[in-house]
Amino acid sequence: MGKKKYEDFLSGGGEMGALIRDFDWENSALGSPDKWPLSLHITLATIVHSAFPMFLFWDEDHFCFYNDAYRPSLGQAGKHPMIGKKGKESWTETWEFIGPLIEKVKATGESFKYEDMLVPIYRNGSLEDVYWTFTYSPAYGDLGEIRGVIVTCMETTEKMTTFNIISAANEKLRQNENLLQQSRDQLQFAIDAAELGTWELDPVTNKFRGNSRLKEWFGLQSDDEIQLSSGIQVIAEKDRKRVSDAISYALSYESGGNYDIEYTIENPVSGKEIIVKAKGKAIFNAEKLPYAFNGTLEDITEQTNIKQQLELEAAEQKIAKQKLEEAELFSRDIFENSPVAKLVLLGPEMKIDRINEYMLEILGRDRSVVGLPFYTAIPELMSTEHKNRLEKVYNSGETFYQLEEEITILRSGVPYTGYYNYAYKALSLSDAIYGIIVTATEVSRQVESRRIIEAKEKELRDLITAAPIGICVVSGDPVWAEEINDRFLLISGKTREQYATKPYWEVLKEVEATFKPELDKVFQTGEKYSTEEHEMLLIRDGIEENIYLTFDYIPLKNKEGITIKVIILVVEVTHQVETRRKIELAVEERTKELAEMNYSLMRSNAELEQFAYIASHDLQEPVRKISTFLEMLHHSLGDISEKSEGYFKKILNSTNRMTQLIRDVLAYSKVSENNDAFVEVNLNSIIETIKTDFELSIASKGAIIKTKNLPVIEGIPSQLVQLFSNLLSNSLKFAKPDITPIIQISAVVAGKKIIEKYPELTHKEYYHLQFKDNGIGFDQDYADRIFKIFQRLHNKMDYEGTGIGLSICRKIVQTHKGHISASSSEDGGATFHILFPKY
Repeated sequence: MGKKKYEDFLSGGGEMGALIRDFDWENSALGSPDKWPLSLHITLATIVHSAFPMFLFWDEDHFCFYNDAYRPSLGQAGKHPMIGKKGKESWTETWEFIGPLIEKVKATGESFKYEDMLVPIYRNGSLEDVYWTFTYSPAYGDLGEIRGVIVTCMETTEKMTTFNIISAANEKLRQNENLLQQSRDQLQFAIDAAELGTWELDPVTNKFRGNSRLKEWFGLQSDDEIQLSSGIQVIAEKDRKRVSDAISYALSYESGGNYDIEYTIENPVSGKEIIVKAKGKAIFNAEKLPYAFNGTLEDITEQTNIKQQLELEAAEQKIAKQKLEEAELFSRDIFENSPVAKLVLLGPEMKIDRINEYMLEILGRDRSVVGLPFYTAIPELMSTEHKNRLEKVYNSGETFYQLEEEITILRSGVPYTGYYNYAYKALSLSDAIYGIIVTATEVSRQVESRRIIEAKEKELRDLITAAPIGICVVSGDPVWAEEINDRFLLISGKTREQYATKPYWEVLKEVEATFKPELDKVFQTGEKYSTEEHEMLLIRDGIEENIYLTFDYIPLKNKEGITIKVIILVVEVTHQVETRRKIELAVEERTKELAEMNYSLMRSNAELEQFAYIASHDLQEPVRKISTFLEMLHHSLGDISEKSEGYFKKILNSTNRMTQLIRDVLAYSKVSENNDAFVEVNLNSIIETIKTDFELSIASKGAIIKTKNLPVIEGIPSQLVQLFSNLLSNSLKFAKPDITPIIQISAVVAGKKIIEKYPELTHKEYYHLQFKDNGIGFDQDYADRIFKIFQRLHNKMDYEGTGIGLSICRKIVQTHKGHISASSSEDGGATFHILFPKY
């Protein structure tokens, strides 16, 4: 029957609700749940039905309760289950931290919040480093005192681990960027050494950039970007259309992006003509549209002039001309010092003619390979596609490009797999192909770094997607949603397509006025913004809904400390807020009922006071007159018969009992209105006073009174004298004939189990007094009836009294915030148990 009483407030509640219901509370220090405070019922009902991880430490021993949402944080082979266990025993590894925090909350009533704090716990069979974001808040008892601490928390280990990994990846990326910058510097050095002009054309804007040498040749200003049309005007008129056509063709996908042309520049400043050789490459996207076009420009004025002179010479000068062109093409300084690996293959046998140090390093060979056929020097590539590709380039003259290809090479006899960008370009003279130049760059680090970053970004996206709370990552101006999980879509009532096609605040137009300034402030200041249980009107799935949200705006900063993104974390707490408000409404209604009951009680007390006045004045006066006239009648009659004398005595006894009854009723009514101040009262002194008052009765009965360990309590002395006077009078009145009355009065500190029997007792500690006699006792079935007014268990002819004495005792004990009960044994005797607060 006890379990049924508390099933309602723990109904549902998942696994933890079931564990609490099935726990053997009867044999625990907390006792049966139907004896628990109402506040503990309400707190546990809120916790076990909450979707947010929550934990409760209750009472002095910090008994543990938690909900299903908190359960995963305990892992496997760890603390779970610990329902009903003491906090210090359950959290031994972290008690030095959380113990003082709990006591601080209970002592001050203040709440505390920590974010991403490392608090190791024992779970999954070992002590794990775990990060938490949590709050500690007071939990109140029925009288408004702090009885426990509520912990709301969320494990952030995965977030912090991911953050640390991303930080390491960012550092790795920075190092790679430094290496790339070094490579760029080396490339710039080679370009400067070769006296080349460099250019980069944006196919979308039709503007190009060039280095200072190129701008000097064209007689252009040092603007960052120059219109292509301005550059075309500097080209000699005879070459303009040919150059424009060549550029247009190179920007078409069918051309392969190749650009190779010679033309004349007429410098508008100096008027000097310069013959240049332009070489470039256009790069296309998946839609076959060009998005980059860059290359070099070489001053070949001198070479062209020499070529023109050599063409006039005899055939025997052709060999010298060829060597001169080769010398110009393969300038040893450029070749050897190039930041790009280079290799020259000659003839259909593909013999290695030239190879720089960078290429030797990539291939894992030394200069002994010079003069060997390529596939003799590098046999591991014989069975790959490279052989077919080289032969195709040699036979067709078409250049072959490949980006980030995975290739395995034997470096010093050990297989090595890396990623490379490379190109095969035919070498020709008078339209006759005589060799191939191979250029390559190893990009393994860049590819691996990019893949690591992509993997970490995927992990982060997966983490965001699987998170139990709504998460959205926003950036830009205007703000757009970069990443968004299903929980955020569910809470906001919007679709993923809406966030993908519109700026963030256009999707959430109904709350823009309230929260856009806060988000803008986070971007500007880099300071986090938080709000709890914020009420708002949100359009979800086309329907206006009034909801409550708890959410944070968390800034993400770059290495310069500038906020570049903001993570939005949101939890809907509509159900919790509505539930709490229902509870508050129920409490308000109950308070109103108590007020009405208090008013009714005050009215009853007023009526009782009126009755007391009547008893004191109107009822006593007629009784006194009856008694007086009866005595006058008795004297006036003189000698009367024995029978008539008996009638007179019965009438007189009846009036005396009536007088005593009126006085007892009056005393009963005035107990609760005694306004005497409470003072320290030594109960030993009270007993001595009563023994003096009852000296004759005690002597006549030969009664023995024993006292033991009587304490000093706070009380009203006059009422305590009346209490023990009534009890002593009872013991003497109901003593057994021919047996010496023995009355024992003792006291001890009451145990918890005794106090818990009486819910109306609100103090922590009580004295347990026992007033025991060896009289006739009473039937235990009437143990409660004897304290009711006018209730008598014996014939009034055998035992005098009005039946009010013990009722007065109960009222006195209640006035002292205590409790009185009685018990009787089979061999007779009565014991009165009195509980007084211990101050």
